[in-house]
Amino acid sequence: VQVSPPDEHGYVSLGTSVDCTRAALQHCKASIAMINKNMPRTTGDGLVHISYFDTIWKHDKPMYTVNPVEPSDIEKQIGSYIAELIPDGATLQMGIGNIPNAVLAQLGNH
Repeated sequence: VQVSPPDEHGYVSLGTSVDCTRAALQHCKASIAMINKNMPRTTGDGLVHISYFDTIWKHDKPMYTVNPVEPSDIEKQIGSYIAELIPDGATLQMGIGNIPNAVLAQLGNH
């Protein structure tokens, strides 16, 4: 699990991976912490004490990024169809990729 460096109390942050990683850590038989100085430190339920990990490995690499690609005309049309179904003020959880990007681009007036 990629984590931030520990704070003065020994807690690391799951940073950008707090979604399902916390549950996975609670149910795994062994855990490896990959401490990365580039992992952003977040608070809340994403803090784990360093003593929880069986193995600790320093892994200072740049964080993964996604370079967006311009949606195709078909993806834009799909985004437009979906955007019509979303009421003003709706709360959305979006995925990664051209279809979610096209939907969000069509929600400019919501």
